[in-house]
Amino acid sequence: MSTYPYEPRPRRERKKRRAGRTVLRLAVALFVLAFVFALGVALGEALKRDSPPHGELRTSIRTLEPLTQQRAP
Repeated sequence: MSTYPYEPRPRRERKKRRAGRTVLRLAVALFVLAFVFALGVALGEALKRDSPPHGELRTSIRTLEPLTQQRAP
């Protein structure tokens, strides 16, 4: 006789839906992972196109016109 006052709980039968949920979660996770990867590749390509080729310098020259000054009173 056991000193534990409660009887063991009957085991629940596993539902078949659990396997379907696992597959669905895995599919969603893979989709999100692929989407984030594609987004990273697109961002990298966009940044690569905006930068000048390696070794090439970009210099911009802008001449500022002096402003007219008024005499102090």
